[in-house]
Amino acid sequence: AITTALGAENGILVRDRLALEEARHIDTIIFDKTGTLTEGKPHFDRVVPASGWDETRVLQIAASLDQGSEHPLAAAIVAEAKRRGLMLDPPTQFESASGIGVRGLLSGLHVALGNTALMDEENVAWEGLSTQAEPLRERGASGMYLAVDKQLAGIVAVADPIKATTSEALVQLRVAGVRVVMATGDGWTTARAVAAA
Repeated sequence: AITTALGAENGILVRDRLALEEARHIDTIIFDKTGTLTEGKPHFDRVVPASGWDETRVLQIAASLDQGSEHPLAAAIVAEAKRRGLMLDPPTQFESASGIGVRGLLSGLHVALGNTALMDEENVAWEGLSTQAEPLRERGASGMYLAVDKQLAGIVAVADPIKATTSEALVQLRVAGVRVVMATGDGWTTARAVAAA
């Protein structure tokens, strides 16, 4: 009763006192990355255009397509395009491709924005920019490939900063002997960069 009262005073509500009592036996905690360890408010990082493309055009196309998405990464891309004053075209078709990206039609062009699995589905040769994508991932950014009519146009990178309180909380858990695991849908390189940070 004292513990639940103290918790309530500090904004923590406990539904099951027995679960709280059993918590002392926890030896491992698995945290979701986005919005738990990170701010959950991704921000635009940069554009890496493919040969023959420029940064502004890549961002404009990606943001135009992403207007139809509710994903936080999409919101960061759209916000950056608006900050730069870019005119966005409404997509005439839009489809979310089950966790690997989005695709649709923009001014008659077939556009796809997502990871390498989506590029493979679209038969887009993405390997030409893979060496530029790796440094982005090593900094903890998520790089999404943009393809226009089956041709690679560039990479749009978005980063989600780590919460200021995360490091101290993890230190305290480790001192208490708790093993900490991070769960994320990010690729291995990005996940390792965020974990190291």
